[in-house]
Amino acid sequence: MLEAGILAAFFALLFVYVFQPNWDIDIFWHIETGEWIVKNDTIPHNDIFSATDKTREWTPFQWLYEVLVYETNARLGFEAVRLMHALLYMGAFAGFYLVYRRRLGSRTTALAMLMLTLVMAEDRFRVRPEAFNFFFSALVLPILLESAVSARRFPGRLKLVFIALLAVVWASLHSGGALTLLVGTGAMFAGSLASFLLDRNGLNRDRFIHTTWIFGAAAIPMLLTPGFVKGVITAFTLVGHSRLLIPEWHPPAAYFLPSMGGRMTVHTFLCGTLPYVTFGWAALSTGLSFTRMIAARLSRGRKDGAATDVSFEPGLRLTALFFATLSITSSRFVYMVPFAVLALLYAGRNVFLPRFSGMSGKTLLLIIAVFLGLTSYQYSIAGYKKGLQSAVSLMKMDNEPGRYPERASDAIAAMGLKGRIFHYTQWGGYLLYRHFPDCDVFTDGRGNFTLDEREVMIDAHKPWSREESLEKAWHEYPFEIVIFPPPMFPLLDWDRTKWMQIYSDDVADVFLRVGPDNRENIERALRWWAAMGIQAPEGVDFQDHYRMVRGLREIERPEIEKRLSSAGRRAMTDDLPNRTSGLFDGALILFSAGLYEKSERFFKMVLDQGIRHSTAALYVAWCQHLKGRDDEARETLRANFGPAEIAAMPDRGPLKWAGIKILDVLGNKLGLETIPGHAP
Repeated sequence: MLEAGILAAFFALLFVYVFQPNWDIDIFWHIETGEWIVKNDTIPHNDIFSATDKTREWTPFQWLYEVLVYETNARLGFEAVRLMHALLYMGAFAGFYLVYRRRLGSRTTALAMLMLTLVMAEDRFRVRPEAFNFFFSALVLPILLESAVSARRFPGRLKLVFIALLAVVWASLHSGGALTLLVGTGAMFAGSLASFLLDRNGLNRDRFIHTTWIFGAAAIPMLLTPGFVKGVITAFTLVGHSRLLIPEWHPPAAYFLPSMGGRMTVHTFLCGTLPYVTFGWAALSTGLSFTRMIAARLSRGRKDGAATDVSFEPGLRLTALFFATLSITSSRFVYMVPFAVLALLYAGRNVFLPRFSGMSGKTLLLIIAVFLGLTSYQYSIAGYKKGLQSAVSLMKMDNEPGRYPERASDAIAAMGLKGRIFHYTQWGGYLLYRHFPDCDVFTDGRGNFTLDEREVMIDAHKPWSREESLEKAWHEYPFEIVIFPPPMFPLLDWDRTKWMQIYSDDVADVFLRVGPDNRENIERALRWWAAMGIQAPEGVDFQDHYRMVRGLREIERPEIEKRLSSAGRRAMTDDLPNRTSGLFDGALILFSAGLYEKSERFFKMVLDQGIRHSTAALYVAWCQHLKGRDDEARETLRANFGPAEIAAMPDRGPLKWAGIKILDVLGNKLGLETIPGHAP
């Protein structure tokens, strides 16, 4: 009853883990690929989605998965797609526990292994074909363990048929994931072959024949599956090009880098270290196993070849080494650490399992299980989801809030824009899903791009040189639409003869390239905004009018209005610090809403108090520049950053890193090689 209660609580919590809003971009291009396959009744072999080269070779290596998610989404909606993946993860963990329980012979050992699997796998809980990899791995693990120790010469027919069907289905759902079955059974075969060559006794001969059948049942159907070989080649090619841009393809050591793993936690520490520890254990165990086998063979040779039935089960250790090697090559494979540990524990079951059967061993394993469970909960629920209540409330949402440019995509679709989209890399798959075939995207998560295109993407993601990078990208790969997180141009100014802003919210900025070839899109955007009630008066630039109207609507939002009221109350006090913070906060709200004219007045009021406030001074000059008054902006900078009497005053608003960067860029824009009193 206790075991049932613990498992019930575990799987209830696991469902909260796995049925969360989608945050991965891959599912979108998978759905779109499935739609294309269904409508065209064939698998594509060239890049049907590319905005740069549709003749480029590309063969989907997950075609069955793509058809499945497309049909599910089309008939039942995206929530059903999420639920399907969640149930696959649930089934996989049920399978893992059964394997751990049966092969390791202890509830506490199985529970500790289950918690280890959760910790190492929770970054992989995504709406993507990996859910099938988890599920099929749970089916494959008992096959691998049983094959390594079986004394039967021939596997049963039903087992061979099952393995062959599993190979074909898995290869069609995810060719890369199916390599787990192919290489895993291959490791068992290689281990039994080595044992047989070193000692040709009856037991080793039977295991060699047994694993040969198992390996053949997996390999032959898989290699004959349509698109498997070509798909695997495509997958490895794409990984080679995209590894630099996709954090999950970096090795586990990347968990220690803030840019990759975020804030250091117990979870990130374990994910960054355990793969290497397990690999070392697997390599040492495998090396010792083969050394002992060779030593035993030499010893028997000195005794006139006396037969022995001693088996070192190298297949198990080779399989552990396979899983451990994968786990150190890429962060996306750290979830295979428990599989390697399982194989190592089972290979040494006569040594390890008795140590876990006593009360002290069970107590230690229980402590480890609780520690790992708390580590996982802290990372995924308390930390990332801000608590269990928040995590449960998010379950009803299809996409993680703010993850994708949903409102911007709604506007693009409503305007009827067509053409090529250059975009923030992590949005490519979503934009493809929303706008293909009317629009093509530069990249969509598949990694199907050239090295030159990769460099263009990298350059465009550097905010402070983005205007120059976009210009270069447009000349090399012409596009009509560009969409990035705001502000697309950090200084908030851009060449109006080249770029036209047609939409902005707190997630995305949308611009059109200005030119005769894009005139139809510009007219579509202007007509749509006119229908929405925003039409620039004669002689007024649409972008300025849209900015003003959007800003006025923004400050009418209840939460913004509340913040403005609080700032206003503080600005009316006699206390200098309170008055200064109120004026500055109110001015900053107006500036963020795009109301530069109004915000400049309040930033000036901060300075008019006779204090030094470098940030307010920067914003005054910035507002003046945005309104085309560059002479005034230059004087503002000189007056507030140059005089010695200003520099001697305490700074009530010192510039932070971003402010210093803006000051440098603004100074360059204004033609100031150096700003007095400021060292760039």
